[in-house]
Amino acid sequence: NGYMSLYGHNQSLFKGVGDTVVPGEPIASSGDSGGMAQTGVYFELRHNGEPLDPLVWCAGRPDSARASR
Repeated sequence: NGYMSLYGHNQSLFKGVGDTVVPGEPIASSGDSGGMAQTGVYFELRHNGEPLDPLVWCAGRPDSARASR
């Protein structure tokens, strides 16, 4: 449906390209990777190539993210 998620600096990946993710399902674990000074995960959401605010999605309100563009 035109949505894409990107994430990096993961220790382990639990999902692959094209996999469906349901609410609350882990997609990766964070760890010491990528030469980062601290443990963390890079996360980005896009719809039809346009970036979306992931905080809106994480709060469970994706429709307001699209309405605010």
